[in-house]
Amino acid sequence: MPNLHFIYNDLGRIGLIQCDYPEAAKYFKLAMQISEQKDIADFTGGMCLNLSNVHSYLGQPDKCHEYLQRALEIFTHSGNARLIHLAKSSMANYYMSIGELRQALELRQECIDYNTEINDCVQLARELSNASVIHRNMDDLDKAIEVGLAALRLKEEQNDVFGIANLWLNLGAYYNEYGDHDSSLHYYLQALPVFKQLGNKHSESNCLNNISNIYLQNQDYHQALDYLIRAVKIKEEIGDVMGISPVYTNIADIHRNHNHDLPKALETYDLAIASAQHCHDGINLNNARLSKALILALLKRKDESLALLQTARDEIRKNGWKTLYPRIFKAEAEIFASLSRYKNAYDSHCKYAELMDEHLSDEARARIAEMRAKYETDKKEREAELYRMKNIDLQEKNRQIEEQRNKLQETLDKLHQSEIRYDFVTEELSRNVGTTLIGTSQIIQSITKMIVMVAKSERTNVLITGETGTGKEIIARNVHLCSKRGKQYFYAVNCTAVPENLFESQFFGHEKDAFTGAHATKIGWFEIANSSTLFLDEIGTLSFDQQAKLLRALEERCIVRVGSHREIPIDLRIISATNVNLVRKVELEEFRRDLYHRLAIFVINIPPLRDRREDIPLLFKHFVGLASLAIKKPISKVDKDVLALLTEYDFPGNVRELKNMVERAVLVADSSTLHREHFLIPCVETDPLQFSGIIPLETLERDMLIKALQTTNYNRVQAAKLLGVDRKVVERKIAKYHIQIPTI
Repeated sequence: MPNLHFIYNDLGRIGLIQCDYPEAAKYFKLAMQISEQKDIADFTGGMCLNLSNVHSYLGQPDKCHEYLQRALEIFTHSGNARLIHLAKSSMANYYMSIGELRQALELRQECIDYNTEINDCVQLARELSNASVIHRNMDDLDKAIEVGLAALRLKEEQNDVFGIANLWLNLGAYYNEYGDHDSSLHYYLQALPVFKQLGNKHSESNCLNNISNIYLQNQDYHQALDYLIRAVKIKEEIGDVMGISPVYTNIADIHRNHNHDLPKALETYDLAIASAQHCHDGINLNNARLSKALILALLKRKDESLALLQTARDEIRKNGWKTLYPRIFKAEAEIFASLSRYKNAYDSHCKYAELMDEHLSDEARARIAEMRAKYETDKKEREAELYRMKNIDLQEKNRQIEEQRNKLQETLDKLHQSEIRYDFVTEELSRNVGTTLIGTSQIIQSITKMIVMVAKSERTNVLITGETGTGKEIIARNVHLCSKRGKQYFYAVNCTAVPENLFESQFFGHEKDAFTGAHATKIGWFEIANSSTLFLDEIGTLSFDQQAKLLRALEERCIVRVGSHREIPIDLRIISATNVNLVRKVELEEFRRDLYHRLAIFVINIPPLRDRREDIPLLFKHFVGLASLAIKKPISKVDKDVLALLTEYDFPGNVRELKNMVERAVLVADSSTLHREHFLIPCVETDPLQFSGIIPLETLERDMLIKALQTTNYNRVQAAKLLGVDRKVVERKIAKYHIQIPTI
């Protein structure tokens, strides 16, 4: 039969449609063998592309890459530019699937340039659509929306109804990640009837699944479950075995996290696993396995949980599914925490942090900080308990401890900020100060009571006053976490960093083309923080014009984007902070009186550290523990006169100055003991480092940067944290001083 290779190709495509990937691979290979014998190069290259798709579905990235390389070589040799760029487009899909996003974007841009040059608008729209997905995965949502809208315009010119609906689906996902749930739902609800009218059940079910995610984020779990069940019915109807597995996983997540029905969740995860196994979908299979392992741990089926965790971990590493590596460590942390193995949970979350690097979310940083504090505090509290037992009746003390445990547990239940629960956990670490609300002074106890009191009222605006470095943002975060808004993200804005001419755009957002350079619609801080808490630091630096605009938003509880006339209602709590005397500024007519009264409904004043010196020993011990852990240098002893000197010092920089002073001391210490000379305390007359003459500041800066890099094994993120600066500062200084970074 002269055209047998075409028949085998058709049989392979049927296998793909039926999700029978081994059968599809068999027929594509037979077709390729015949085309090789007949020396039909372009057809052979096409079979290589088909086989790369099959191995991608089978979760075999190495095989997928092998066939893509071969296809590219064949097309390059034949000189067919269109097929070359078709292979590059498939190669971009491969790189995106394994998380190599920059390489994916480079290839995708080549394809965009080529199709622009030959004016192939149909293929150009596809490439732009795929490029927008890459930008989304790179967390560049502005670019993703911009490129997605460009693709949408081309699809509209071509009157490609199905393509338009698909792009609506993508744009809905981008706006959802942006936090603009209304725009996201708008796009999804536009796409849904189109898919239904076209009879495209596959896309209709995917759209239903995405809509359910919106309702899930809005905490409407009943609606979310309803849309997921509709999606499952359609996928069962069309036999979409591969697509049904992640939907089952989403349903199981609702049963686990919101209905708290662990047996039902376990049953649904089993359905997800069975579906993924049937269609050889390794990625969704092991994703469901990791979730099921957590359920087994919560049901106290420890051995089954750990065995399933090991199975998933081995299979993911064997197949090189790098995109699932962070999921492994996150799942391990959750499972170990549920089994009360806090040290293992902390280690796993640290590995998760290393993989995510600087893209790690603040929420994840908070969880890591909590676990670190958990196993450190457990040890410290045991030591403190032994000391207290010598002076206080044991039974009375046990009663007090139990009472405090119960109170703390009640607080944790209200916070609900973390996916991993502990019996003991400290408040969220502040990125600026790096400590929790630590102290036994009457001042700290009074502030704690005020936090609990004002947290109960969700709409009460709070003004926090105090000198620089006293921990105003920490107080703000604790007010947020103790409130019903605590499960939402905490948004912080430094008012001094917002230029006068961008104030409205930054806070209220803007529409596309509202002004020069506004290439896409952007939502502002008030919309982003809607239903949550917005922290405005350095509020006293706002100009009168900025104050008037802020006052109007607070009074009317709605905002209007620049370039729009539509009012957008807002429901959020404003917590502001200042290190200046706002009352005095009001008297001098430098700050609006009406705005002050709007912001200062409840005022919390944080006294300087010199007014609560009794807290310095506890803060010192806490900072030593954190610094020694970060620098990986255990400190077991401190000279007696160090604490006395620190307690006498006034600390004009307050808690932040104490923290930085301790970090520097641990960094320069050459043993496990901290001596007086390790601390740069202004009251000490002798030069701590015994410099022989004056050393240029740049030399000191360069040496300190090299020391920090060596201490952190040349990890720029950790070195920046150690030095208390932004990572970009470290990058600039490395370039400035021509510091060579060894290849690790």
